[in-house]
Amino acid sequence: MSRTQKKYTVKELIDLFPPDLGTRAIGEHFGVRRSTIGKWRTNPNMTISEYAADRYAISLGLHPAELWSTWIDDGIDK
Repeated sequence: MSRTQKKYTVKELIDLFPPDLGTRAIGEHFGVRRSTIGKWRTNPNMTISEYAADRYAISLGLHPAELWSTWIDDGIDK
């Protein structure tokens, strides 16, 4: 049985940072390039994998369910 990978928007991540905070600072926090943060800001509906979402939430000291309201249901949805 193959499991479909869930996708989550980056809006929830970007919204946590002040709009005037530089892309370098945010990128360093998540371990991604400045250009990635620029893309996220330009298209906040861009999606990331459930694994990336988990990693980024944890880097903020949060559980992914605190950012994405469907996280728990997605985990039990088979």
